[in-house]
Amino acid sequence: MSGKIRYWIIGTVTATGIFLLFGIVTDLIPNPWFARMVGRTPLDYFFLTANSVLIGAYIAVHIYRKNSTVVCDTATYSGGIAGFLAYGCPVCNKLLVLFFGTTTLLTYFEPLRPIFGVISLFLLVGALYFRLKS
Repeated sequence: MSGKIRYWIIGTVTATGIFLLFGIVTDLIPNPWFARMVGRTPLDYFFLTANSVLIGAYIAVHIYRKNSTVVCDTATYSGGIAGFLAYGCPVCNKLLVLFFGTTTLLTYFEPLRPIFGVISLFLLVGALYFRLKS
């Protein structure tokens, strides 16, 4: 197997795993284990797919380049968390409900979810760009 193909496989498997894991946990992929209290939107699926692909690509490049850049890793972690907040159900997150309450989350946090999604995309694209550049 060619060296570069191995990294494509690593990136694809990682992206698929992230998509399935977070899609099931956030109930964007319907399942009997979790229930979503807020409706699904096409934007949720877009952010889930984009984050999965970008994180998978970043991990493949990270393994391929084998050099450590702390700034890129921090941006990737932050982008992943912001992405999860973007497509996750705010009312289903027990920790957020404990701290802020359901009404506060639906009033103030729900309208900001697309902004978290855009921030996550900027962070992940920037981390991937700088990882490829280094």
